[in-house]
Amino acid sequence: MNEFLIIDVEDENTFTICGVEETLEEAKEFIKNDEQWFGTRKNLKIYQEVK
Repeated sequence: MNEFLIIDVEDENTFTICGVEETLEEAKEFIKNDEQWFGTRKNLKIYQEVK
């Protein structure tokens, strides 16, 4: 099963995994909600993990 990791990229050497979702749509919704509620993580990226 593939998973989508939501990662906060702080700089070229520092990142934090903020969430894991099962679909791309859920990952996009996570970012939308995160920006709406927190607004502090501006560099959220989605990466697909392939197993």
